[in-house]
Amino acid sequence: MLDLVPNANSQTSRYNLRNADALQEIKCKTRLYCNSFLPASVRLWNSLAESVQNSPTLGNFKTAIKTRHSSILYFDLDYGQRFSQIIHARLRLGCSDLNSHLFERHLSTNPFCSCGHAPETPLHYLFICSKYDHLRSNCYFYTKGHNLNSSLYGNKLLSTDTNNVILKSIHYFISKSGRFCPN
Repeated sequence: MLDLVPNANSQTSRYNLRNADALQEIKCKTRLYCNSFLPASVRLWNSLAESVQNSPTLGNFKTAIKTRHSSILYFDLDYGQRFSQIIHARLRLGCSDLNSHLFERHLSTNPFCSCGHAPETPLHYLFICSKYDHLRSNCYFYTKGHNLNSSLYGNKLLSTDTNNVILKSIHYFISKSGRFCPN
């Protein structure tokens, strides 16, 4: 497995480089491959501060990563059932089983929702699709006018309690919609 990780720049160059400790970026011919796991992981690793890369323990590394990205998410990620947490994360990352995500990953030839109106994106699924109108009308995230961004990531202007109420309502919607249940 370690043979997949590219060498550091210092291992392939005889010059003193400012980025000598950075991993060599993987050459990509397509955007799809460029955004795949290994090339994207190398870019993320190289973007980390040296102090994070050299964390003495795995626990320290996790704490540093969580602190680094805490400004992006405003939810308690330990809240709720595991299934809803996973689907919610996949909606944020663009890798859910929504038809538009499957189409973007070349796993489907049709990005459209079965309701026939539009591509099945997170926005369509959470806020527009007529199949879920009855369910959506009782959900806090919808009735209080929260947008897609605050529904997926939370809102830094809101309290932790309010963000967690949004999160709870999104998880309720995910589980009750039945859209992601295994066949």
